[in-house]
Amino acid sequence: MTDDVEGGCAPSFFPSEIVGDCVLQAARRIRDSRQEVWFVFDRKRNAPAILKFIRDDHRNAAMAPALAEFMIHSECRSLIRVLGTGNAGRFFVVELEYASGGSLSARMKREGKLQFAQVVHVMKEVLYALRELHRNGIVHRDIKSGNIWIADDGEIRLGDFGIARMEGFPEKGPDVFGTPSAMSPEQTLDTTKADARTDFFSLSSMIYELLTGQPRFPRVGLKETGALIRESRPESLMRDLQPFATLDFVRLLGWMAEPEPGNRPPDADAVLDELDSLLLPDVPLSCLETPEKEIPAE
Repeated sequence: MTDDVEGGCAPSFFPSEIVGDCVLQAARRIRDSRQEVWFVFDRKRNAPAILKFIRDDHRNAAMAPALAEFMIHSECRSLIRVLGTGNAGRFFVVELEYASGGSLSARMKREGKLQFAQVVHVMKEVLYALRELHRNGIVHRDIKSGNIWIADDGEIRLGDFGIARMEGFPEKGPDVFGTPSAMSPEQTLDTTKADARTDFFSLSSMIYELLTGQPRFPRVGLKETGALIRESRPESLMRDLQPFATLDFVRLLGWMAEPEPGNRPPDADAVLDELDSLLLPDVPLSCLETPEKEIPAE
């Protein structure tokens, strides 16, 4: 991660500026002036951290404090940790843990696809996080390897809640937003209507990438990728993955990848119960240092 913002918006803050107990060091590339994410050093904790700034006219401005409050009190080990909140002018500020192992996406770029037992571990941890979110009325809507972080303890953290939906905070629709290659079929038509089952479809696409080293859907524009997602069938996913995993595991992913939400698992517990019944090997990832700072966002 660098402080290069060329081609984006000028930051509202600057390196070496002090916000609360934190000294700002480097900003993620800023594409929206209403939201900024910075790598910082927390002088009180004597440790690196992340600050996310959400301006009062951002689409998630009303929801952000409630989401942060939920995450502060959550005891789920698989969610990125919120360390505190505050305000800076027009911005609501969230302080997050810095995941020194970097993102799962960056790890794959360096080392290639994961071992099957590692994929099982990642899948379980993400499902624990989704169970916690869904039980509390939160839909992530952007499950992908770039939003999975490897924390200091080597464990998995789900982060980046930039397009999450939370009960009690209605959205204007129809509207389509998010990462095209990580979307479910219904999300490509109207993201505001996507419910918890969209996260299972996206998770199945991510697991495909972890096993094969290749994305299930091309990382191009919404129109082309969206059409491929809507035309996709679980049978093709299962066929592609048979060389990389057990048949029962592949069938479970096929269930998650059903094009109709009503044909997917009803909740994370249903997936976890099925996964546990398969008695598969489960190996945690090692926490690896990354050559440059990566910034997870709430």
